[in-house]
Amino acid sequence: MALGGVCVAVVACSDDTRVGFSPEDSGVDASGPITPDGSFAEIDAGGCPPTAPARPIPASAPARFTPGACTTAEVDGYVQDCLGSDGNVCKAFKDANVACAKCIESADTDATWGPIVFYDSRIFYDYNYGGCIANVTDDFATTGCGAAQTRYLACRHAACNACLPPGLPRDFEPFFECQKKKATDTLCAAELTEANTACAAYFASKPTDACQGSTLAPEQYLKQLIGAWCVGSPVDGGADGG
Repeated sequence: MALGGVCVAVVACSDDTRVGFSPEDSGVDASGPITPDGSFAEIDAGGCPPTAPARPIPASAPARFTPGACTTAEVDGYVQDCLGSDGNVCKAFKDANVACAKCIESADTDATWGPIVFYDSRIFYDYNYGGCIANVTDDFATTGCGAAQTRYLACRHAACNACLPPGLPRDFEPFFECQKKKATDTLCAAELTEANTACAAYFASKPTDACQGSTLAPEQYLKQLIGAWCVGSPVDGGADGG
């Protein structure tokens, strides 16, 4: 599969801008191994270039699925109050729904990652696609498909970290474009190869589990992923998502 675009959601907060990524935007879908293609040629011609990331690439183990940590209403509330409102509204939600919020979100510095991971002091967030795969396949080994996917996507973030906006107002476009560059996958070639090898059987099975969402709108995928992780079953994102 070819890697897709990057940003799909920008959320204004009281003191920052958070950016969300869709599963396919993270270079992920159920169609097969991850393979760069010629569509990167124009993007590689300019813009903010990737830089070689320090290794080992920081990536935490996934938290286990925690059925019952959230209700479907709480998932809806989190998406609205923490990904669609300012920081004060989010704090109020988390104070009132401690167990649910703890299941849903993690920081990139945490020992384990839940379904949503915030990076660089909450500048942006991404979905924990690899962690979801580890859970649905019950393979938490560091050599497993889920762990390999996590390291690959973490490498892409790290390679483009210098392209993050330094202050307000935040312009994430250089960061987005950097992650779409063929040069970024060249720098992450070891992680890319590892992910394709470790996930060959998983992709060959054409998975339709809760980790997959290439046909879903971003908010639908968020609710599906969080629902599987923290409710016990994917949450219906609504009939209007296609």
